[in-house]
Amino acid sequence: MTEKVGTQLPDVVLYEGDAQTKLNLRELFAGKKFKEAGADIIVCVATNDPFVMKAWGAAHNVDSKVRMLSDMDCALTDALGVAMQALGCKRSRRFSAVIQDNQIKAWNLEEGGGMACSLSNPTLEQLKAL
Repeated sequence: MTEKVGTQLPDVVLYEGDAQTKLNLRELFAGKKFKEAGADIIVCVATNDPFVMKAWGAAHNVDSKVRMLSDMDCALTDALGVAMQALGCKRSRRFSAVIQDNQIKAWNLEEGGGMACSLSNPTLEQLKAL
């Protein structure tokens, strides 16, 4: 899916580590550029609360390699149009994106609950191709 390519990131607040540590997503990605087919920043966003995201990151030893951010208010999920209902709760469909200075350069939205296009290898290839 490419419908988001070329659009700007929404101006939303996410949380890191706890419910008081707020991050503006556009500020986080502002001025970020590509580096030799690598990335300045890698972010994992989920609709879980920030405490769960912090624990999930610790359990997988992400250290400072991946920013584990909470979209507990579903602001990003709603703004990107990727909301779904699961077990009676609003959740986010699985997606990945390559962002350059707040513009979506590559967009991958999983269809039917699978895990293929949003995995790290296809996303890294898109990053290298840009």
